[in-house]
Amino acid sequence: MPLLVALATGLIARFAPLLSYVLSKSVVEGMVRRVTDYALNAVSGAAKGQVLTVPVGSAVIAAAVQRASDQAPGFVVKAAGGLPGIAEKVFRRLALEQGSTAANTLAPALAAVGLAAR
Repeated sequence: MPLLVALATGLIARFAPLLSYVLSKSVVEGMVRRVTDYALNAVSGAAKGQVLTVPVGSAVIAAAVQRASDQAPGFVVKAAGGLPGIAEKVFRRLALEQGSTAANTLAPALAAVGLAAR
């Protein structure tokens, strides 16, 4: 019995960081999906599955970041890389028109919510 307990404790110690990573990643991705969906519904001219223009894309990113700031628990925001990390994840999820870049879409969104671009 003591050998079994030692083995179980060793396995838990070995795999706890991996399990923690997987759980935090899934929580972050779920939060990003929810704030993106919210922002797509909240911003005029945006719709899920639609290709967004640069100004609308920036507005959607800003709305998503603001929603995360207002509603998401701090540990989830921190696990996502802070509010700039959330903005980057939302930027990657959006279908943006050709010519959209981090400089012309992401940076204005960060500025709109009072964050400096990284």
